Amino acid sequence: VDAVGSSEADSYMGQQEAALQAELAPRGAKITRAGERIIIMIPSSSAFNANGDDITKSAQPVLDAAAGVLKKFNRTTIDVYGHTDSGGSEKKNLDLTQRRALAVAIYLAKHGIDEKRLSVTGFGASRPVGSDNTAEGRMANRRIEIQLSPISAKG
Repeated sequence: VDAVGSSEADSYMGQQEAALQAELAPRGAKITRAGERIIIMIPSSSAFNANGDDITKSAQPVLDAAAGVLKKFNRTTIDVYGHTDSGGSEKKNLDLTQRRALAVAIYLAKHGIDEKRLSVTGFGASRPVGSDNTAEGRMANRRIEIQLSPISAKG
């Protein structure tokens, strides 16, 4: 896999972000930019059944579209992160989020993404984006994040 030079990283990632917005946002995924990184957020409620790690049929078009864009922009690493709310035990939450992140990575690999680009981490409830004191906050905390970073040249 070719590296992205530091001078072209912003442009390359910007083009990838635009392609992801066009393909994934209409399908319910949220795309954000954090410096050179792009984060795709997919709500777990649309991707998995409660307490399960099988990808739902409704999530497949989102992941198919993501795989299509990721194949075109193959000069990025892909970190798949699983998150949940604080309901349940910490051990159960870590296990569930790891299995869900792995399911997404396996799905992407089966749809043409080079496994060497993929890494998987389940964070359980340790990285909330909303308050677990509200239904909306708990729903926001249950998510898959796919973080894309440019592959940089080692020298």
